[in-house]
Amino acid sequence: MPGPGWNARAAMAKIQPLSWNGKAWRFHRRTYGATDSGGALLVSGRYHRAPDQFSRSEVWVALYLALRPEVSLGEILRHFDPQLLPQLNEYRLSEIDVELEAVLDCRNAAALGLSPEDLVRDYDFATTQEIAAAAIVHGAEGILVPSATGLGDNLVVFPAQLRGGSRLAVAGSRDPKLHIPR
Repeated sequence: MPGPGWNARAAMAKIQPLSWNGKAWRFHRRTYGATDSGGALLVSGRYHRAPDQFSRSEVWVALYLALRPEVSLGEILRHFDPQLLPQLNEYRLSEIDVELEAVLDCRNAAALGLSPEDLVRDYDFATTQEIAAAAIVHGAEGILVPSATGLGDNLVVFPAQLRGGSRLAVAGSRDPKLHIPR
């Protein structure tokens, strides 16, 4: 938990936006397109708020992308209960070409006045949601954050914030078989 007096907007104001271009990956249900953030409207998460816990005026969506394919797999696998394992074969691994004009790098927790644990807590998303809200206020299209898997980093994109010169384009997708029914 942040110390007394910590302010997300003040912390985010210290970070200079940067352009970010590169490859990112998403492991997602096949019912959603690779760049479709619609699932974020179902349940609140680390860097977004959904109507399950917030009023419509407090809701925003995020598209969670990983900077390496194994990070995207780990992000989903860490939430799977054993009885849900057969559903893994309903997922797709997509590679996305990303070009964003304004990204805030939030991977250095100390620079934000936080501990590394504040960015990866498993069930308390209050601080990370405040970071996302402050990033949106500051005009960010996305934020770079550490993955809670410990495998690498994520790029969290705020689709409603995308600028005219920014782009998310699917470079390719694969439908892996990760579970053998017994």
